[in-house]
Amino acid sequence: DDLIGPPLLIHSERANLWTRWFAINNVDPGALVPAMLRLEQITMIIEAALAELGAALLPRALIARELEARDLIIIKGRPLLVNDGFHFVYATHKKSYAPLLAFRNWLLGLK
Repeated sequence: DDLIGPPLLIHSERANLWTRWFAINNVDPGALVPAMLRLEQITMIIEAALAELGAALLPRALIARELEARDLIIIKGRPLLVNDGFHFVYATHKKSYAPLLAFRNWLLGLK
């Protein structure tokens, strides 16, 4: 019921995420007929969700602050596990840079 009405915010590089989310949550996407808004950047999708332009599927790590502040809420249902396309990379000459190591360790702790 929560998705009937709001547009679906779609990351253009990962257009199948909603289809996958509907499938694992036994939701018939054909029964909803919501509008869709395709955006190129995840940051644009976050801003659109904050502006109440629609519902989005986003990595929890990127919206932790917004969730904690209750600016965004998690839609009921099973989370979609996505394990493709994102890699933590940095310049070789920065491999001992303390802030980078602290950030890396923080990311690894999000598992």
